[in-house]
Amino acid sequence: MLRVSDSGPDTPANGIDWVDAAGRGTELSASVTAALDRHVAVACADGAGRVTFVNHAFCRLSGYSREELIGQDHRLLDSGYHPREFFAELYQTVSGGGTWTGEIKHRAKGGTDYWVAATVTPLDGGATPSGHYLCICTDITHAKRRALQEMEQHQELLRQGDEQYAYAASHDLQEPLRAIVGCGQMLQECTPQADPTVSQLLVHTIEGGKRMQRLVSELLAYARVGTHRPRLARVSSHDAFAQATERLKATIEASGAEIEGRDLPAVLADSQQLADLFYHLVNNALTYRGAERPAIRVRAELDGAFWKFSVADNGIGIDQASHRRIFMLFQRLHARHEYPSAGVGLSVCKKIVERHGGRIWVESERGRGATFFFTLPTRLTPALEHCE
Repeated sequence: MLRVSDSGPDTPANGIDWVDAAGRGTELSASVTAALDRHVAVACADGAGRVTFVNHAFCRLSGYSREELIGQDHRLLDSGYHPREFFAELYQTVSGGGTWTGEIKHRAKGGTDYWVAATVTPLDGGATPSGHYLCICTDITHAKRRALQEMEQHQELLRQGDEQYAYAASHDLQEPLRAIVGCGQMLQECTPQADPTVSQLLVHTIEGGKRMQRLVSELLAYARVGTHRPRLARVSSHDAFAQATERLKATIEASGAEIEGRDLPAVLADSQQLADLFYHLVNNALTYRGAERPAIRVRAELDGAFWKFSVADNGIGIDQASHRRIFMLFQRLHARHEYPSAGVGLSVCKKIVERHGGRIWVESERGRGATFFFTLPTRLTPALEHCE
């Protein structure tokens, strides 16, 4: 078994003895101590949780010197990652004379976190207020990071597979829908004096087909955002906004909307996706307009490491309870006959913004218009390096 003498700042590095059955202790040789220091971090604490011994490897891993650790509470290394119940279960095990084994995330002196595979056990065969606990650790930080990266890569592949399937399925649906709508229109032309019931059925068929075409088109746009990585460059958000309003020119003129974009900066973005983002936000404002003449204002301001954009309108507004729901795919707050929408546009906006490393949200009340906000990083972040 092992025995640990009371330690202090002047305790030599090899403060752990092997103890035989008769209680005779033999100090570990320098070579054995060096071997332990090379492969494992060793620490001991008393019944109150105060550190009484650390080896060189433990100091090297934590970034603290022996003098800084001896006498300190073991919570000095707490990273805040684990819940209180995690340590309660650990203490319950060792205080009952058992051995606890698991993985712990610590925080080093410099503020960086690291992972260890740890075994904690009482040294005296059971816990007493004056007893010691031994903790033997191995650094598994790199292994944990690799595992996390592999998991993220696996999830990304699954996500891309789902989106590629949606893209292919949506694309393949376009042709039969065109055939349905085209045949319906030809039947209308060939049978102008048809029975009223037949005529009505043809109208429903054509309208349903066209509605399905719009839905599939929007689903394609949603899938395309996920399957095409943003091609980041320094682009003019004013030009992207102008491109979006040009695509909506007919709707803007028909509604008499006043649309203004002022002081829009150059940003790090995919130019086409940024234009699509403005398109869907402005189109949403035009779709859910109220009785007044639509007024849409687009602004941008620097907010720390991000540009924060706002798209404000004077439309019908949104209940606070629905602020998160509207960004979910196919979520509609109104009947189709009230406001024609597939419930895809804002989902596309959310995906574009998140793929650029930003976030999107709305502030609104029913009957008082809505302001959509989104942020874009001012510089390249590690999460966006793969998008260059």
